[in-house]
Amino acid sequence: VAKEFVAAQNPDNPGVLVLSRFAGAARQLQAAVLVNPHDPDDMAESMNLALSMPLEERKQRWDELWQVLDGVSPLGWGRSFVAALLRAAHGGTLRTVGGSDMEPERIAVGERPRAPVREAPLLQTVSSAT
Repeated sequence: VAKEFVAAQNPDNPGVLVLSRFAGAARQLQAAVLVNPHDPDDMAESMNLALSMPLEERKQRWDELWQVLDGVSPLGWGRSFVAALLRAAHGGTLRTVGGSDMEPERIAVGERPRAPVREAPLLQTVSSAT
């Protein structure tokens, strides 16, 4: 939802994303106003900051947030997710090439894990469907 909020903003007059620092998206969306939702004083200060933020700062923050999201697709997310599943199934021994929080990782072709591999039931279902 936080990423959808950023994508839906008018770049000429964007709103301010106030985001829990405990949300998964907070790791990627550092230009948001990050807040501890369990701290009422922090919430009040953050809301005041967002409501009184000058247009230029809002534009700058939105641009930073948009740079994180630009070019990311559901396909890229899916590839990254499957790569993480494969690494987990192979005990973390599978080597990936490239990749970052927003860029899909690719499994190195022809590489075999060094340790014995136990397939997870989910991976058996996925691999048998292809």
